[in-house]
Amino acid sequence: MGSYRITAVTLMFILGTAACGSAGGAGTAGESTSPKAITSVPTIALIQTATGIAAVTGGTDHIVWSAIGAVAAPDGSAVFAMDTDGLLAELDPHTGEPLHSWLVPLGVSPVVVSPDGAVVALSDRPTEYDSESQPRPRTHVVVISGTSGAISHDLDLTGDVEPEAFSIDHNSLYALDHRGDHYRVQTLELASGERSDLIDRDKEPADDMRGRAVHGLLSSDRSQLATLYINPENLVEPAFVHVLDLNGSSYCVHLPDAFAQGPARSQSIERTDDDEVVVRNPALDRSARFSLTAIRAGESVQVGTGPSVGTAPDAPYRAVDGFQALVAVLPLA
Repeated sequence: MGSYRITAVTLMFILGTAACGSAGGAGTAGESTSPKAITSVPTIALIQTATGIAAVTGGTDHIVWSAIGAVAAPDGSAVFAMDTDGLLAELDPHTGEPLHSWLVPLGVSPVVVSPDGAVVALSDRPTEYDSESQPRPRTHVVVISGTSGAISHDLDLTGDVEPEAFSIDHNSLYALDHRGDHYRVQTLELASGERSDLIDRDKEPADDMRGRAVHGLLSSDRSQLATLYINPENLVEPAFVHVLDLNGSSYCVHLPDAFAQGPARSQSIERTDDDEVVVRNPALDRSARFSLTAIRAGESVQVGTGPSVGTAPDAPYRAVDGFQALVAVLPLA
């Protein structure tokens, strides 16, 4: 078995007390969110960084372990990375130690993990690839079992395709088809390799999108993926949340233009226990809020805005080197 690009440190235990979719209306925003930034039991937090995944002691920036090129399931249940021998390894989210490793085709690395860690998508598309300057002519995508390592699909796709999420039944991948200065969300049927443009909740073709993804999070029932996008250069829609229904449709929630202001990745997105999404902008000291339940039910979506109250769940972790987003907070094993 090969070595792993993992940095581990002594564990500390701490007890803590573009364009898309339809816009919503105005209201007020509150701030009780999940995952909690401060917990009553020892926890470990998985952080997406510029180079991979770092695990830190809950409520602090003390790094327990880190792995270059690692990708975590959105619920933190599984982490995968390539080892130095070119094997795909599943890592223990609490310790970073390898649990299993499997041979995969050359040139691909993990990019998407299903919420339960059951399936993993790998791709030869480099992370943070600049598709606006030169879209890739082809993309190699491989799907394997996260439990057995068996390869279920090996696809050579035309175009610059970026996998984003698995469907609930794992039979499809939702992916961004990059087309220079914009991209289109598509459904990739894994059995056939066929791709089709995603529809919105009104069964109409979804609009082309522009913007930089900040972070995505799941609804409580894991049927929706809400991703915050920021694009200050887009005067039409500089800030929005794209809500992907993992059964096969999408909805876009426009945010006030001012939410695109501030340093890159200074904005944050979180979810409350009652399935409301809260987007914070520290530069404005304001937040916006809307209901995932309303989107799921096909109801009118209202966006409430108001002063930010309380502490963002990711606040204790922003000092972690290369911080990009808080993935999940897990009870300490």
